[in-house]
Amino acid sequence: MKSLVDMAISKALKVWMQSQLDTYLAMESVSLDAKAASCTVSFIPHGEQDVVELTIAPYTLVKGEQGYVVKAEGVQCSRVWLERLAGNYLLGKEYPVPAFVAKLI
Repeated sequence: MKSLVDMAISKALKVWMQSQLDTYLAMESVSLDAKAASCTVSFIPHGEQDVVELTIAPYTLVKGEQGYVVKAEGVQCSRVWLERLAGNYLLGKEYPVPAFVAKLI
């Protein structure tokens, strides 16, 4: 069973991701599992009909001097080209956790 915190963060991330990626896709769902260190995002790219699933797992979450950062250690996607693209942008790089998410951690 998902924790209430995971569900709250998943909902918040879905809204935030949609606002950031609205030009490219329609967000279907976000499912975070902090215990398993995984996050699955389902979306439909504009102009397409099929849902794409992107999973980041595992990831590490570290609290630094300026807040939390997340670093993806693995990426899987139902589309090979998107998996490669996401890997290029996500793997091994640290990204700041949005403030509204950090408040829920």
